[in-house]
Amino acid sequence: MISGISHVTLLVRDLPRAAALFTDALDAREVYASGDDTFSLARERFFLLGDLWLCLMEGTPPDTRSYAHIALQAPEEELSGYRARLIQAGAEILPGRPRIGAEGQSVYFYDFDNHLFELHSGNLEARLMGYTAAAPARKGTWNNIRRRGMEQTGSHFAEALKAMGDQYGQDVPMSLATDDDGSPNVRVIDVYFLDGAFYAVTHMKSCKMREIAKNPRVALNHVLFVARGEAENLGHPRAPGNEALRLELMRAFHKFYSRHVNEDDPDTCILKIAPDWALLFANDCKYIVDFKEKTATCQPFVADIQM
Repeated sequence: MISGISHVTLLVRDLPRAAALFTDALDAREVYASGDDTFSLARERFFLLGDLWLCLMEGTPPDTRSYAHIALQAPEEELSGYRARLIQAGAEILPGRPRIGAEGQSVYFYDFDNHLFELHSGNLEARLMGYTAAAPARKGTWNNIRRRGMEQTGSHFAEALKAMGDQYGQDVPMSLATDDDGSPNVRVIDVYFLDGAFYAVTHMKSCKMREIAKNPRVALNHVLFVARGEAENLGHPRAPGNEALRLELMRAFHKFYSRHVNEDDPDTCILKIAPDWALLFANDCKYIVDFKEKTATCQPFVADIQM
């Protein structure tokens, strides 16, 4: 009787480099290295990734890529940290596919040898339950969607976060509204959505940061999306504690970061905007999101505004 997976063996060109990716970025524990005195077909190293026995062996890896992949279980709250470490280690991060809320969150990446991996926070039971619940929606039965929107607001919160990540988990220009001693002030800034908050890189002496220092309540707008929340100055990108976030922002803002962000200026800073309320249109739904209560309502809505 089959009781599970014994081990996974991958062929890699550069064994030390491949090993470093798993030990440095994913906390794999190396338990064996053959050196030249190998018992198998070529030099190899064994690792433990959680309970998974992973073998890396020198050889010719696949010359093409596909969606065939290995999914590793990881807590959702740790995914952003792993993502930053993978970027630092040189792995290629891929955009995720569209998901429903019950599927959990994922980070996809290629190693140096065309092997695709997924760090995934979901499980089989939740996936099957989510697919079962979503099946009527695929057939266009909006009554069922409306019923789920009123009764299962927690699941729609996850759906809304996922939709926000799909739309704004990249460099997006948004209008930022601040309070200038009782008068509204609006300007466009580049933002990036990560783990429930928006981030920008700016200058501490700018008008918006001076206004935020007096009143941190702000609003964001992009087309039909609106959010309100609290703004916070996280300090210089190189400040202690900002290392992983800095790498994320350098990747997200790669088109202009090296040319327009002066890290030698001590007044350069990271702006974080943590929304507590948002209005989002996605997946033919209108979501009203309460970040404090971690709930959301979903109502059928098809935008007929040309944008």
